[in-house]
Amino acid sequence: MKRPAFLYIGGSGAQSASIRAISEQGIVSVLTDISPDAPARKDADRFEGISATDADSLMDLAGKLAEDYDLLGAYAGADHAYPAIGEIVDKLGLVQGPSMAYGKASDKVTAAEIWEKTGIRVPEMIWCGTREGLTPEGDPTFLENPDAAIVIKPSNMDYSRGVSMLSVPDRYSIRKALDGVFEHAEEAVIQKIAEGDLVNVDGLMVDGGYYPLTIIERHIHPNGRCQNFFGISPAPLAAATEHALHAQAAQAARALGLQNGLFTIDVIVNGTELTLLELSPHSTVNGDGFKAWLAYLQGDPDWRHKLPEEGSREVVAYTMFYAERPGVVTDIEGLKTQRARPDVTSFDVLREPGKEVREINGFRDICAKAWLTGDAYDSVRNAIRDIHQNLRFKTTQAN
Repeated sequence: MKRPAFLYIGGSGAQSASIRAISEQGIVSVLTDISPDAPARKDADRFEGISATDADSLMDLAGKLAEDYDLLGAYAGADHAYPAIGEIVDKLGLVQGPSMAYGKASDKVTAAEIWEKTGIRVPEMIWCGTREGLTPEGDPTFLENPDAAIVIKPSNMDYSRGVSMLSVPDRYSIRKALDGVFEHAEEAVIQKIAEGDLVNVDGLMVDGGYYPLTIIERHIHPNGRCQNFFGISPAPLAAATEHALHAQAAQAARALGLQNGLFTIDVIVNGTELTLLELSPHSTVNGDGFKAWLAYLQGDPDWRHKLPEEGSREVVAYTMFYAERPGVVTDIEGLKTQRARPDVTSFDVLREPGKEVREINGFRDICAKAWLTGDAYDSVRNAIRDIHQNLRFKTTQAN
């Protein structure tokens, strides 16, 4: 009888707990990452140096794993790995997806059209096109200066690279943002930003049935010119709002044909009005829901017992850090103290001293990520604020 194995793509520090959970359930954890120094490498039973976008190499690895083990599934904490995972699912017949649902979710325009037809509110689309659809000056054709905040992003999921949010857009900022998108994708979309609070809704689909996991409240915390993102789960919402959000998560997943696996949706909440932004086929918080999914894949009839207990309010949070200005990182002030905090469960430094920072508010140049836990919402939020006040990535001008 073959030992069970699980393929996990991407080894950032935020993935460590999930990878440990795989091994704790008696499953061989096989981690891939383009970096040999991936923080979660120490938690995996086996490591392979493969990029998340190298579909051929990942497929070869999955095929070999399927020969040597009972390969239960493939998972990644980032969107850009799912084209490769879709191929693996199809060729090996894994119980997840299906890949068709991954494909629909990856195309933001297609997904929005499907959801709108099923009665789900989505952001207003201003423009969608390629670089060839711009004027010689770099403007989207027929686009006047918008009178509302906008988001400019790739039309396919690519780990949020190239995403820009413009609260007071002008032609120069729009051109610059589009240039950023076209570094990573052939097609860009411009949408109006819906007013309200941003949340993530984590859920699990099993044989077409929906199981609610958690709701994460997300924020953008200004730090000088930087924008530091953080999220806290569970979000302090009214019961009726929680119910409506989970109902929308189930509807959104089914509309795309997602039958099995973990996923999260991004939603804007404005009173009773919900605006769905996108769906990603992985959780934001890989906790009890991930353990339940593993148990299901192993054929455990009691897998539902591993789902989060109703009323459980342990607070989990994540936050991201940026440098104060572009340049080469010379020092990380306060790192040792903040990393040693008892409420910090994981601290992943992405820009060590000597590394260059090109942006101070883009996903491409995040300098660090941290995960925290606590018993109360206010204490965890205060902890995030305290860390941001006492941690600094110092830089000097690059040569």
